[in-house]
Amino acid sequence: MRYLNCVFVAVSLLLSGMALTSCGNDEPAAVQEVYVPAGMSTDVEIKPWGSVVANAIVFNSTGEWASEIYATGSSFAIPDAPSGDDVDWLEVLPFKGGPGEVKASLYATPNNATDSRYAVVSIVSPTNSIVFRVTQHGRSAGDGGDSPAPNPGGE
Repeated sequence: MRYLNCVFVAVSLLLSGMALTSCGNDEPAAVQEVYVPAGMSTDVEIKPWGSVVANAIVFNSTGEWASEIYATGSSFAIPDAPSGDDVDWLEVLPFKGGPGEVKASLYATPNNATDSRYAVVSIVSPTNSIVFRVTQHGRSAGDGGDSPAPNPGGE
């Protein structure tokens, strides 16, 4: 009888062990993507005198993401091959991160020209990307643009 109990326990343990090792994570891996919440805009406008625009870019991410900045024209077309033109007037912070709601700030230097300047901030995940269109307006002639300074001495 004792022998049968030992065999029964051994077989039970063996079957239990096999059952536990076959339990795996049958759920598919979560897709890492970025998306803009409903009602949020992907257009950002910055004043000419330069400023910090807090929470200018708001999006959600289910995984790792990074930002890329491209110089563009008013059409906001992203160049197929970036021209090497550095967008030295614009910075995104944070510029990369992980999952969750992200509120990134834009830092822009003053635009002393009268023409507006344009850039595209692309937020890239392993599976997709979001494009934010950034416009920094130019100064008008009366607010310190590139117009010549008055010469009160007449020289």
